[in-house]
Amino acid sequence: MKRNKWWGGLWLVIAILAGVGMIYAGTTGKIAGRVIDAQTGDPLPGANIVIEGTHMGTASDVDGYYVILNVPPGTYTLKASMLGYQPMVVKNVVVDADRTTEINFSLKQTAIVTEEVVVTAKEPTIKKDLTASVTIVKGEELENLPINTVADVVTQQAGVINRGGLHIRGGRPDEVVYVVDGVEVRDPYNNATMAGIPLVAMEEASTFKGGFDVDQGTVASGAINVVTREGRDKYEFTTRMTTSDLSLLGDKLFAFFDANLGDPYLDALEGKNFDLSDPVGRHKQKQRITEISLGGPLLPSWRKGAKFFVSSEFNNDAGRFPVSNDPHWRNWTENYQWKLTLPFSSIKFFTSGFWRYSKTRDYDPNWRLALDHLNITTDKHIQLTGGMDHIISPKTYWSLRFGYYKRDNRFYNFEDVDNDGVDDFDDRDLDGFVEIDIDYFIDSLGNLMTHLLDSIGAEIHGGYVEVPYYWWESFVTSMHPRVGGGPKWWPVSKRQGWGQSSQVDTFVVTPDGDTIDIGNLYLLDDHTWDRNVFYVRQVKTFSLKWRLQSQV
Repeated sequence: MKRNKWWGGLWLVIAILAGVGMIYAGTTGKIAGRVIDAQTGDPLPGANIVIEGTHMGTASDVDGYYVILNVPPGTYTLKASMLGYQPMVVKNVVVDADRTTEINFSLKQTAIVTEEVVVTAKEPTIKKDLTASVTIVKGEELENLPINTVADVVTQQAGVINRGGLHIRGGRPDEVVYVVDGVEVRDPYNNATMAGIPLVAMEEASTFKGGFDVDQGTVASGAINVVTREGRDKYEFTTRMTTSDLSLLGDKLFAFFDANLGDPYLDALEGKNFDLSDPVGRHKQKQRITEISLGGPLLPSWRKGAKFFVSSEFNNDAGRFPVSNDPHWRNWTENYQWKLTLPFSSIKFFTSGFWRYSKTRDYDPNWRLALDHLNITTDKHIQLTGGMDHIISPKTYWSLRFGYYKRDNRFYNFEDVDNDGVDDFDDRDLDGFVEIDIDYFIDSLGNLMTHLLDSIGAEIHGGYVEVPYYWWESFVTSMHPRVGGGPKWWPVSKRQGWGQSSQVDTFVVTPDGDTIDIGNLYLLDDHTWDRNVFYVRQVKTFSLKWRLQSQV
């Protein structure tokens, strides 16, 4: 009885591990086919089939069949040879992740050594082993396309759009599974996916839009499987720069190529341009992207040993709409990626990952008169991935993957009324409580509101006041400048702020006498619209998965 319980528990553990091992997409493919005699059509057992330039290869079985497992995505040259037969080479053999590439050989008998037969393989229009709706894009196909991110690659496919996140087949962004090097990248807080991978680091991207394989896990809308590049036998260095900043051409030519209007209502308010449809002299995004990559053998003398690949991407722009009064402000994003592989005869170890950081301002037309009070968002991501692929037999191998993902997402407002370079709500002494600039406690007559300070037990230190509150408490958040609102019957005194006054929304009068309504006022007043002042999210995820695959 105890023995039966022991065996039952063992099979339960095996079943759980098998289920866990099937929830991540594969990162390698395989090459399979048959070797036969060109004249008789008989199978040729014991023929050698190798992938040139690598350590991968195998021999055909008694029926002439062969299979090469665990082949990274890419384009290869395959060679078949056997004593007494003329060698045959097939070039341009394309291998996709999770797919089988079929290459058959017909060898001709020969009594003497002759030159090898060279043929070029053609990728089939219909792939017999492809049962799902999948679009596969190779890294080399992107070199001449005007795209800059992996998301841009995916949105080139039918049924995929990018509007506040990737939508596949009409689904929501949180219904898309994003897998990089066999490990899912996901923020468990909101189910959002994001990967900081430079485009030059992408070896292959597969977009699954229907008929999902079992190894795609709990995907509901779509799945994106990205395999990053590995180092080659030779050193390779790549750099690419793209920009939409054509300001050197002058305003008129720049406006011809870039018709972005920025915020024409702000330009009218400031008296720069009252023609709301004129693109000349407007705010332009001026995006600049620089990508760099380097890869090759870890040691110059170890061409078939350990290899590395590293890449980086730097992306900055001024925003589609103006987001700062500082002409030098740039929304900034930087990505760093790496991959290290260590192959042996039947086993390969690897580690990869990426680090991504961004700092951006979020445009809000209600704050067009006080752009430096716009929200600032910082986002940090780090993904660490490692694993091994072990070929147990010519037709069986297993893979192990582990992953670590961390995200730090912050959303805040930088306020600096006295222009001293320090946030008016900064924790200067790092004790957890907020020190608020003293200007916020001056009443309309210019007097310090001592009764308020005494009632809350605040302490005055020079130009700031330390209050016994944390930054997320309502006393602190309610003191931040906000957007004015409310009905027209409010007195003018309640609708003044930032040098403007009106009993209606803020407006500007054009030289022709037309009135242009451009939005609300900015007030330090109780009758104002609330907004998020602070927001912090920190998440960590760990994953451990394995997969067993056998060719029958």
